[in-house]
Amino acid sequence: LVDERARRTMRLLAPHLQRAVRLGKVLERHASQTAGLSEALDSLCAGALLIDGAGRLLHANRIGRQYLDAGDALYWSAGRPQLRDAVAAAQLQAALTVASGNSEGSTREPLRGGHRSDHAGRATVQVLPLTAGTRRAAAAPCTAVAAVIVSPVGPDAAQRVPQAARRYRLTPAEARVVQALMNGCT
Repeated sequence: LVDERARRTMRLLAPHLQRAVRLGKVLERHASQTAGLSEALDSLCAGALLIDGAGRLLHANRIGRQYLDAGDALYWSAGRPQLRDAVAAAQLQAALTVASGNSEGSTREPLRGGHRSDHAGRATVQVLPLTAGTRRAAAAPCTAVAAVIVSPVGPDAAQRVPQAARRYRLTPAEARVVQALMNGCT
């Protein structure tokens, strides 16, 4: 049923078919990992936004989209998410500056995430730079360079600190530090 010409053709096609199957498996694994990350972020009780080097929103979990829609701690401006808290906005801008490689006038120290409450005190905003400055946004333009975490500050947060202090046997000074962190201080 198969002659020499068909065998020769199959020998030429076989490596391409094998490569296509391997590529399909890699893409399937990547899609599975992406779906898993998205599902994990959506299960958080805090808003999580991933921002690229140009300041565009790459991903927002369900709570993050709710914060953007409400416009309290975050809002849309010129097609990009903006932070109402000035310190957190400056930290996000610093992360974007480092990621773009434009570090003129900025320090060479590694950026640290900052905790701040928004103008109404209803949420705590934390900016987490995801780059150490060595990876440039130009090399990977679709890569997240910062994560913005927005956590609700509810009335029960003040009640949880004494409970945690008792459970973990914190000293009064340690409990005050925990309370200050939960109130948005660094």
